[in-house]
Amino acid sequence: MMETPKDKTYAIDIVKNNLPAIVLVGGGFVALVLAWKDISDNKTDIKLLREQVSKQYQVQREMSDKTNQEVEKILDYIEYEKGYHQAQKDLKP
Repeated sequence: MMETPKDKTYAIDIVKNNLPAIVLVGGGFVALVLAWKDISDNKTDIKLLREQVSKQYQVQREMSDKTNQEVEKILDYIEYEKGYHQAQKDLKP
């Protein structure tokens, strides 16, 4: 005749026997969740950074365009003055 086990297997015994595996799986899951959150946060940060860079580039471009227009006016004035002074020299006997 076969003997039946005298002790029942309780859930706590199963947990005790498989604790390293449970900890490993739980730790892996936590690491996965934290990595997912970091990736999500990084995506948001990158999006905000791109918007800031784009906005700054636009402002810089507008400032450069304005500066270029002012420089062109100054260069035109310098050329006018050069021509004016040359004309005065040419008119003197």
